[in-house]
Amino acid sequence: MMKGKFQGENEIAINCSREKIWDILTDGSVLARWMRIVKHTTSKQECLDAVRSCDVEMNGKMGKVRERCVVFEEHKKIGWEMEYDTFGFSKMFSNYGFSF
Repeated sequence: MMKGKFQGENEIAINCSREKIWDILTDGSVLARWMRIVKHTTSKQECLDAVRSCDVEMNGKMGKVRERCVVFEEHKKIGWEMEYDTFGFSKMFSNYGFSF
């Protein structure tokens, strides 16, 4: 369950099946292909309580994040909360997370 306060949303239309999108979102091995800031991840198959570490680049600065999957509703919703990062987000925001 996401603990943080909802603060915004964004929406895009994708011309493919819900199952295909779900397969991409839950296959951690392809994360760096669609999430451009991710350069490397330990993620394999996403599931509830799975933890992944990522090397990321934001505005030309390299850093690390560790995220836990806290929402997993098959073919409906998946979400992560950040447990640690070197950018300072976890110090500025409590329960920082995102979902699809």
